[in-house]
Amino acid sequence: MLRFHPCGVLRHSGSSLQAFTLIELLVVIAIIAVLIELVLPAVQKVREAAACIKCQNNLKQLALAVHNYHDQFQRLPRNAGPLCPGAPSTPQCWSWIAKLLPFIDQGNLYNVGNLQNEPAFAGCPPGVVSSIIPLLLCPSDSDSRRPLDDRADFGGAMGLGPTNYKGVAGQNWAWGDPRWNPVFSNPGGPYTSPTSDGLESGDGIFFRRDGVRFPYLDFSGVTDGLSNTFMIGEDLPTRNLWCSWP
Repeated sequence: MLRFHPCGVLRHSGSSLQAFTLIELLVVIAIIAVLIELVLPAVQKVREAAACIKCQNNLKQLALAVHNYHDQFQRLPRNAGPLCPGAPSTPQCWSWIAKLLPFIDQGNLYNVGNLQNEPAFAGCPPGVVSSIIPLLLCPSDSDSRRPLDDRADFGGAMGLGPTNYKGVAGQNWAWGDPRWNPVFSNPGGPYTSPTSDGLESGDGIFFRRDGVRFPYLDFSGVTDGLSNTFMIGEDLPTRNLWCSWP
């Protein structure tokens, strides 16, 4: 026979099964809540550790792609070109990442966009420059998994695929510094050193519009040793308007 217990929930008369009283039930709920509070941070740490490993693997795959490109062409992938004014109508504005697409399992995207002939952004089929490439996204950055139409120099003309990884321009960046004294002045001339113009003549492996001013045509120019030189770093596309893979 079922009957209500005066202090809590149902009891079953004549049975060894006893239901919890209200106080006991609240104690159990409190214990479960404490256990969840103890376990949840550990789960979050495990997830973040997994995201960190994934992010490190992405960087490794990009670095291997650069090495494979170098092995095939005997030079590093050039970032943009000397004639790129930063406009989508110019053919030579593709980034070093765009030129690595065949080496990161994105050969189909490379072919669809006809990047081997370096066409202008505007001449690409719809969806090429806005493509989301998982390898270029850090799992910890949940805000940058969509095409972004606020990229600098494009005025919302098109949505561009984001990337959390950017080439290291070097250590001579001095934009806005009163000591700024760029030696380089000829847009089509060779790289000149020393200079604090890290924007146009960076002393790193990749920088804006390197083209013929590229200080490192190949790995032989990395005099400090490859294992001692930064090649690729991380960034947040939603915090930096100069951040997209094309």
